[in-house]
Amino acid sequence: MWELRSASFWRAIFAEFFATLFYVFFGLGASLRWAPGPLHVLQVALAFGLALATLVQAVGHISGAHVNPAVTFAFLVGSQMSLLRAFCYMAAQLLGAVAGAAVLYSVTPPAVRGNLALNTLHPGVSVGQATTVEIFLTLQFVLCIFATYDERRNGRLGSVALAVGFSLTLGHLFGVEMQALWIDKGFDYGSIGCPQMDIPLWEPLESQAACRSPFAAEWSQDAGSQGAMWVEREGLWNREVSQLQLCLLQIYYTGAGMNPARSFAPAILTRNFTNHWVYWVGPIIGGGLGSLLYDFLLFPRLKSVSERLSILKGARPSDPNGQPEGTGEPVELKTQAL
Repeated sequence: MWELRSASFWRAIFAEFFATLFYVFFGLGASLRWAPGPLHVLQVALAFGLALATLVQAVGHISGAHVNPAVTFAFLVGSQMSLLRAFCYMAAQLLGAVAGAAVLYSVTPPAVRGNLALNTLHPGVSVGQATTVEIFLTLQFVLCIFATYDERRNGRLGSVALAVGFSLTLGHLFGVEMQALWIDKGFDYGSIGCPQMDIPLWEPLESQAACRSPFAAEWSQDAGSQGAMWVEREGLWNREVSQLQLCLLQIYYTGAGMNPARSFAPAILTRNFTNHWVYWVGPIIGGGLGSLLYDFLLFPRLKSVSERLSILKGARPSDPNGQPEGTGEPVELKTQAL
């Protein structure tokens, strides 16, 4: 329990809280739609990637800049940090994510905030498929982190921060889910289709009722209310019009969670936990597999079982002269050379 008495330990915990707050604030903020029409996937992917790259550069030497419970779990599986530190990191990340989403929620107009970029599955993707996608997205991300953070690599080339940021961007380009809204109104238009994809048509929507689609057995109430708010904000609302057709197009797989804290924050604020477990199970499994693959197969760490157990228990490190470490710097997070 020496870590609890270490100033550097609490600085690292605060750094994780602070970094996750800003990561969620900027990432989710860039995912909101302020104008009609689709939001470009590249914009969201770069926002998340650049936000993480900035934070790795800012606090990587303090805490390792995990900013993600799945990454922390991966370091724990690799016996590179103590159980106590991992638990405190995860708690700080979740609290920071909720705080960041809450700040974003409070400064964003109701008509724009919608569901705060909540991660949801594409209607044609099953929970099993979604979990597999999250596993693969997080696996490549953790592999990149372990490779770039590895202090055993001599003559590391390039920027660690940019490498990690681009790895996250890659995951978002594959898995991110965007929403595009088309409006049509009138008495005899019938159903309206989505012009960008060859998918079945939407059923007509009565005023602010929930969106329902013939190809989706169930649709979120958020879709209808969000569309209704947009129509009202744009001055298109007409109480005398009996039919309002909304087409909410969702593309790609899962919305690219890759981070349980990022998925948890909007779910808490919108109180929508539909299939939320996918965004925990997938990244946690992916992170654990990435750790095992790198540390035990690709570039094994030659540590005995007793050494690994000592790190997990949080045994106090010693300096090169054999004296106890006075500053309390953890030996398991060697990221000072970022």
